[in-house]
Formats: sequence, structure tokens, C-alpha cells
Amino acid sequence: MKKKQINNHKSKVLKFRNYTFIIIPIFFLSILFYLYYDTKKNETEVHNFHKYIKEYPKGSLSEYANDILNWFYAKNLNTTISYNNYIDNNLNFIIEAKHELQQLQYDSTMIVNTTAAIRQFMVKYQTGENWELAKLQLAELVKDSTTLVEKIALETIAYKLAKKESTKTSFQKYLENFPTGIYEKDAKYIIGILDSLDFPVMVLISGGTFKMGSDSGEIDEKPIHSVKLSSFYIGRYEITNLQFSQFLNVYGKSTDDNGYTMIFETSGKNDWGLDKSGSMWKAVSGYEYYPVINVSWYGANQYCKWLSRVHP
Repeated sequence: MKKKQINNHKSKVLKFRNYTFIIIPIFFLSILFYLYYDTKKNETEVHNFHKYIKEYPKGSLSEYANDILNWFYAKNLNTTISYNNYIDNNLNFIIEAKHELQQLQYDSTMIVNTTAAIRQFMVKYQTGENWELAKLQLAELVKDSTTLVEKIALETIAYKLAKKESTKTSFQKYLENFPTGIYEKDAKYIIGILDSLDFPVMVLISGGTFKMGSDSGEIDEKPIHSVKLSSFYIGRYEITNLQFSQFLNVYGKSTDDNGYTMIFETSGKNDWGLDKSGSMWKAVSGYEYYPVINVSWYGANQYCKWLSRVHP
């Protein structure tokens, strides 16, 4: 009886081994098939775009198709050169390209892993998840340092964080940590601007659902679909030269977090907008309460995000 039980057990073990020999190859074959399918799918998409451009070289979507092909090649090469070339010559995937470029440079910075390399990365990219990770790594490298150079470096990072937030609280926090720091006067000056901000009058717009798009429009307008918006505030009047100049002076630069131009400089070209003197912006005398002009979409977007943080 015992011998029979042993034989049955051996038989079950052999069957399990046989199944294992079948399952494991199938598993790896499935992975290989997926990789092959994904590659072929990309190749098919590239072929289709090439075919479209060849058949319709001046078609309404030929420029977009070329852009997609250039983005595919940049992603396929996955190098700083390929992403920089894409950014210099294309439009539709610039934000994605900048993200991938930052990721590559962050990875190479972490391989070097020196305070100099990390600071250089943080100066070049002043926003994003990788910037925060680099900040933590830099703090780890210098946590035991007591040299003046490292203290100044930490203070500079703290001030950049305050500028990035551009709120009264962020600058007050900087002053608490560095009450006699090298940026003390700058921080107090910006707090003074924030205390005297000319806030726009806001009106609450109740949320709701509306139909967006067109079935007969461009490809990025199709199809007609329902969009639900939450309630939001909007200014009762246009943003003035004074209001936008205050924002620029607090923010400290005329490009947004991704490096896009927020306002086009026209100093000396007209007398009804903003003038720039050194690093400061000022509304032309007599036109402080005129609607601001020459603001890009990126400038309007950044202003709204900033206003959402500082508006009482």
C-alpha cells in the first residue's frame, strides 16, 4: 500500500514537471510575441504615415503626419541629440520631448552624482519631479557639510523654491530659515509687492456639461463629445497692465515653468503696454489700468495658476 502511494506521488510530480515544461516556454513565447507585435504595430503606423505623405504631400494633415514621424524617430533613438533636434524643428510633442530630455539628463546626472553636476541640472531645470529628486539627492550629499560654499548653495536652492511658488508664505519661509541671507532684501521686496497686489475682481461660474467638438471639423475636433466642467472663478474685467506687471516682477522671469515665452517684449515700440527696465516690468504711465497686451497662452496659463495660489 505504501509503495502504491509513493508511485502515485511520483506520478503527480512527473505530471507537474511536464506541465511546467509546457507553461514556461509558452509564457516566454507570449512575451516575445507581444514585443514582436508592438514593434510591428509601430512599423505599420510609420508605414501608414509615410504612405499618406507620399500620396498627399500637400494634404491638410501632411504637416501633422511629418511631425508624428519625427517624434517616432526621436523616441526610437532616445538620445539628447534626437530630442533637441525634435524640439528645434517641430511643434506637437515638444512638452513630451522636453520631459524625455530632462529624464535622460537626470539619469546621467545621477550617474556622476556630484554636488556640481546636480546643481547644474537644477539650474537648467527648475521644475518637475526630477528636479525635486535632484534636490533631495543634493541635500543628502551636503547634509554633513559646514563649508560656506555649501551653505550658500543650500540657501540658493531655498530661494529658488520660494521663487517657484511665488507666494508670500514661500518667501516668509525662506526668511525664517535665512533671516540674514544673501537674498533677504529681494525676498522682503517681493513680499512688499505681494502685500500691495491689485487683485482682479472674480466671479463664480457654476459647473456644468456642454457639447464640444465637431464631426465635420479638423481631426483634433472629432467627434462631438460631452465635457463636464467644475465650478470656477473668472475675472469680471480684463487683466490690466499693472496686475500682469506685478505678477512678472514676483515671478522673476518672462518664461513659464517649461521655458515658453509668457509676454513679448515691446519696450519702445508702443506706449500703451508694459516696459522692461533691467529685470523689472512696469506699466507705461497712464496705462496702468488698460488691458494687458502681447501675452501668450503660456503667460495667461501661468498667471492663472499663480493667481490661484496667492488670491485671498
